[in-house]
Amino acid sequence: MTTHRRTRTRHPSDTGGGPVWHPEMVRDLGASTDLATAAQIFKISLSTAYRLVKRDEFPVPVVRAGIHYRVPVAPILTILGLSPMPANTDAGTAVPFPAGTRPSGADTD
Repeated sequence: MTTHRRTRTRHPSDTGGGPVWHPEMVRDLGASTDLATAAQIFKISLSTAYRLVKRDEFPVPVVRAGIHYRVPVAPILTILGLSPMPANTDAGTAVPFPAGTRPSGADTD
């Protein structure tokens, strides 16, 4: 009679699967991401992420949008000790509006 292994034995080089999140990848997510992606970044399972959200213990604020959860990226960057923008980008370069024009939605006097 043979016995079958029911659980997977991890190889020492196995990191648990999923992508390795680099700072640039997190910054490139935009303003917010879904709960599954945030869970991957923090290296927790999706079921644990839902449990933490339900207990209001997820590492960063989570916003419920209908039946979906959205996680702002800025708090993820903060908790990971990353700046919102890489240090070598020129964030101060803004394109001005042409003289006499205003962006749409601007208040009029």
